[in-house]
Amino acid sequence: MWKKFKRTAKRAFKFIFSFHFGKFLMLLLTAIVSYLTYEGVVIAKMCIVYGYTGALPWIATMLASAYAAFGTMGSFFFNKGKAEEVTKIQMNGGKQAVDYGPGCDDGSVPTI
Repeated sequence: MWKKFKRTAKRAFKFIFSFHFGKFLMLLLTAIVSYLTYEGVVIAKMCIVYGYTGALPWIATMLASAYAAFGTMGSFFFNKGKAEEVTKIQMNGGKQAVDYGPGCDDGSVPTI
């Protein structure tokens, strides 16, 4: 049992860090925001079905805070990517760094 858990944990660790960690965090936060949005809609639907007429500002607060965190993290992630791209351009002697993918070392465009 312990070996199976250890092997699964090792695979999960490799999967998490095979991505760039920022991309993994964005993916995780996207899943969390999507789940919270779904649950908020389900709660609102349940309130309509059962005729609840009270105030539900906590649903709006829950969703707004999740989207605020998502937007903040996205802006930092894209700013980091922009800074990395500027660094690549500077290291390449002012020319824009273009990655044509594997098998195109000479800069030719692959044909399909």
